[in-house]
Amino acid sequence: RNEYLSIDFFKVEMQVSKNTVIRDIKKVREYVDGSGLKLHYTRKNGYRIWGNNSERRYLLNSIISNIIGFPNGRNLLQSYGNITPQVLD
Repeated sequence: RNEYLSIDFFKVEMQVSKNTVIRDIKKVREYVDGSGLKLHYTRKNGYRIWGNNSERRYLLNSIISNIIGFPNGRNLLQSYGNITPQVLD
């Protein structure tokens, strides 16, 4: 996605409270900042990850690899990430 995402988007999609989203965004910011990317925020639009496409792809690949290792990780990626089983194999 290239658009900004709001706190309300995350609340609805993840079915969590606003405080949980804010706490998780702080963790995401630390993770993203360590990768050479930047988590950008505006009150009007919400959040977006800024950086070049190769760094963004590398970060996404790293995150997907971590999630696959979770119990039920493949199902999470298929549900929330709309990723087909063929892509995960």
